[in-house]
Amino acid sequence: MQIGWTDHDKDLYMSLKGCVNKGGYFSSVGQMNYMARVVGHNSYAKDGESHWGDSVPSAVGQSIVILEAPIIVEFAGSTGWGRRSRDFCRAFVVDAVGVVAMYKIHRSYDDSTGSSGPNPKRTEVIFERDNSLATEKLTEFAAVKDAKVKAIAEEKAASNFIGAVGDRLDFQGTARLVWRGENQWGTTYIYLIKTQDGNTIKYMGKWLGQGESFSIRFKATVKKHEEYNGEKQTVVNRPMKIQVGEDA
Repeated sequence: MQIGWTDHDKDLYMSLKGCVNKGGYFSSVGQMNYMARVVGHNSYAKDGESHWGDSVPSAVGQSIVILEAPIIVEFAGSTGWGRRSRDFCRAFVVDAVGVVAMYKIHRSYDDSTGSSGPNPKRTEVIFERDNSLATEKLTEFAAVKDAKVKAIAEEKAASNFIGAVGDRLDFQGTARLVWRGENQWGTTYIYLIKTQDGNTIKYMGKWLGQGESFSIRFKATVKKHEEYNGEKQTVVNRPMKIQVGEDA
């Protein structure tokens, strides 16, 4: 069976179905945080609302994600359409620690309108989580998250500014792309570079290369010192002699 997923929906389906395969619980705090953001942007109903003709319910603290894609079938050399079209439809009810339930849902074709619509009478529950571990998982994830937040806060508090404003210095560390945006001059990128001694360099300007995270060595001018969320950041400009990856 070939399913015509978009890349985004396929990735989300595989993540949620993988969670179902593991009993309905996220495997880590990182996955929990990631899925909270993704589900938040893709939910159709939440906090007691229902969807798909009220056949997929949610409770407070839960969100419903509906994922659909056409099933690609060939009929005498042409792709099926209209009454011949078929969809792969699944609904996931998600809470803070994983997938509560998974539904197989269906559309039915209406000859009077020439289109298909949700058919709640054919909704099937194909997975329900054993919630006996839900409280324990929530406590575990909260403890790990709190420890990480504390460690980050301590690391930021220990940070220092580098050099003096106007100094032309050599820098080396691990760069992370944190933002990109379009303006009248083209694309602007913001990178945070973490040095080996835990200090942070901020650069806004041209593309430095190598993707989202990479090793870098370069020469730049200290533009200013600023503090953001408790972290001291050395803002630089006019980078030159840039080496990235294995060359850094």
